[in-house]
Amino acid sequence: MRRFWPLVAVSGVAVVVVAGLLPGSALAGAAAGWSIQPSPNPAGSIDAQLAGVACTSARACVSVGDDISGKRYLTLAERWNGTRWAILATPNAPGTQGDILSGVSCAGAHWCTAVGYSFTAHAVQRALVEAWNGTAWTIQPTPLPAGPASSAGLDAVSCTAPDSCMAVGAFATNASAQSQPLAERWNGSVWTVVPAPNPQAENGSSLAGVSCTAASACTAGGDYDYADVFQSIFALRWNGTAWAMQKQPNPRGQDVNGDNAVSCVSASACTSAGYLTNGGNVGQTLAEAWNGTTWTIQRTPNPAGNNGAALAGVSCPSTSACSAVGNWSPGSNGTPVNTLAEHWNGTQWSLQSTPNQAGAIISALLAVACLPSGTCVAVGDSSNHSSTQTLVERNPG
Repeated sequence: MRRFWPLVAVSGVAVVVVAGLLPGSALAGAAAGWSIQPSPNPAGSIDAQLAGVACTSARACVSVGDDISGKRYLTLAERWNGTRWAILATPNAPGTQGDILSGVSCAGAHWCTAVGYSFTAHAVQRALVEAWNGTAWTIQPTPLPAGPASSAGLDAVSCTAPDSCMAVGAFATNASAQSQPLAERWNGSVWTVVPAPNPQAENGSSLAGVSCTAASACTAGGDYDYADVFQSIFALRWNGTAWAMQKQPNPRGQDVNGDNAVSCVSASACTSAGYLTNGGNVGQTLAEAWNGTTWTIQRTPNPAGNNGAALAGVSCPSTSACSAVGNWSPGSNGTPVNTLAEHWNGTQWSLQSTPNQAGAIISALLAVACLPSGTCVAVGDSSNHSSTQTLVERNPG
């Protein structure tokens, strides 16, 4: 699972701010549209976050993530019933040293699939899938790619029906091998690996987001590394039979680009969200649009005083309405970190005011789900000097 923090310049080197590790002053704010919803944390948790969210109505949302109780990562799921968020009991894979959920998709108010990965001995990862039937979560067996595969994980999932899901992530054939894109498909009975093309990556590639509008129409986005210091984005298109590579443009002068999420309204209308770094290694927001033929870069704003920003999630109920969320920092050392939200009205992206948890050094949004009514729910985490806790924000639209 990735924690998406802004890239900032420190002595000319790009670094990633990790939750709870850096000190800084507290920052709190108020928002006209977005507001914080109380969300529970497991008893005894010292580090909890929500990394994925899905809503089927204003009264039915499910969010997933992880928490640390003691010295072990445990799966975490919470449900919104229109009044409050409540923790749902989730299983952890037997014999593992840690279990994490990073994405969720719901094909109905009482039918959701969550994906992530487990840590096994010697920090080897295994893909993890859990299904919720409205009453209980159960682990579903997931296969490994053909041939040797020492490590695998899933970052995102998209379901169009209870018997049709696509999940994406990455795998590696051995401990020293470079990562490759991983895609797995659910047919209502079993998960199967669907071969995915691998870009010409010298130092690994992975898929971070996926969105399906039909069983035969999915778009996935990710990034690949090359030449030791450069990272570029790419997209794949699923036609029901096979994946095909799509070229996404990378901004001029870029050093590192990343696709963190993708949302599709139809087979010919998708939006990806992530980040780019310029020559000074300062992170900036990045969004691109697919029109059925080509991907094009969309101009996205960055907060005034920004010294590092990234979009981590995006949700588009229509071609004229998208919301993207993430985080940004005004500090040269990467702190404090503030929540970030932007809205697409069919013509342009604009910044939205978002609150930060009172007393937090770091507040970040990692995923968002929007309804056709305009209501959006975003999830993430907030950190102070002693702990990291779940964060949920809602915009009624």
